[in-house]
Amino acid sequence: MKNLQKIKNILLSDNAWEAVLAEKELFGPTIAEMDGVPHVNYHAEGGVLDHVKLAFEEMQKIPDHDWFDLLLVLFHDVGKRKALAENGGKNMAKHEVHSANWFCEWCEQFDVFGEDRILPIVGDWVIRSHMDAHHLNERSSVYGVMLVVTHGWFPRLARLATADALATLDEDGNPRWPFSDVLSSPNVQRWLGKPKPLPIVSEDDYRDRGVPEKVLPEVVEFGLKIQLNSKHTDPAHIINDVLTCGKIKQLIKDEETRLAMAEVRRWQE
Repeated sequence: MKNLQKIKNILLSDNAWEAVLAEKELFGPTIAEMDGVPHVNYHAEGGVLDHVKLAFEEMQKIPDHDWFDLLLVLFHDVGKRKALAENGGKNMAKHEVHSANWFCEWCEQFDVFGEDRILPIVGDWVIRSHMDAHHLNERSSVYGVMLVVTHGWFPRLARLATADALATLDEDGNPRWPFSDVLSSPNVQRWLGKPKPLPIVSEDDYRDRGVPEKVLPEVVEFGLKIQLNSKHTDPAHIINDVLTCGKIKQLIKDEETRLAMAEVRRWQE
């Protein structure tokens, strides 16, 4: 758990951003990786480090933020240099993937959290999901929106997305896409503060139809996806759609083959 308390103290100090820059070696080459990287679109506030600084300051204004929120702001766009290079300088698509990978590598390399394996996983999910969060109000998949909004870590994701959006400025110095617009959209409001819904069709229903035990959770989850996206309420209809889907048929076939081969090996022993 190397330097964790020092990192916390820096992030929660009165002049936190200046302290981060003064102690930047604690974060590996993260600051250097963002410094001097220009934005090619959408960000009138400046380059990547300018944006991250502004997002950091916006996060500080959010009443329920904590040190970990500030840490995730610091890392959320560190993958933009790599994304810009991979995309031929045209855009920074998939930078959130590179940023999440960078964060996880930093956690491991610097042994930031010691034996605590939860915080790196939380950070990975939040950073990796922050671009999807900005487009939740545009997604057509009810199931896809539900998975994100009912997730236990969504409040932390919402804080990052809020700070990120407030720091993404147009030429007049105004936020281009306030995250409050996303949160207030009907397809997000439908799930906000609610638990993940239960599937109409249970494991027992699929088990009765011969679905192998090991793949039952995945089959049930696929049924929930059909249930929400198609608005079907008839269990028989959902079961039919699930079991006639090519992906699920292959999943079941592969598991049946695995079980058959295991049985053969058992008899050969």
